[in-house]
Amino acid sequence: MSCLLMCLLASPAFAGPFDGRWELDPGSCGAVYSEARVIIAGDRIGFVESACRLTNPTAIRGMDSAVLYDMECSGEGMTWSERILLARDGETGLLIYSRGFASRRQRCPGS
Repeated sequence: MSCLLMCLLASPAFAGPFDGRWELDPGSCGAVYSEARVIIAGDRIGFVESACRLTNPTAIRGMDSAVLYDMECSGEGMTWSERILLARDGETGLLIYSRGFASRRQRCPGS
């Protein structure tokens, strides 16, 4: 996990509306390890055991806070591609839609 965080933070990044640490339960923000943590830094997104590069950002007509991305991912010795939709939900919320599943995360304080 530490390597994942360092890779995300060291990668060339552009500031974006989704940058930060995100948790299902804001109470987990201070935990050293969380399986639900998502970290976004520029064109990188990290999950518990995988890291992805976000490419081809596509705005969604009529959804000002939503962006569809292609992802190139690696983790657990495998590589794959998929699509992900990220959308801000208010000041501290993030909606993530991927593989037919939607989840909502909360921004961790200080991120």
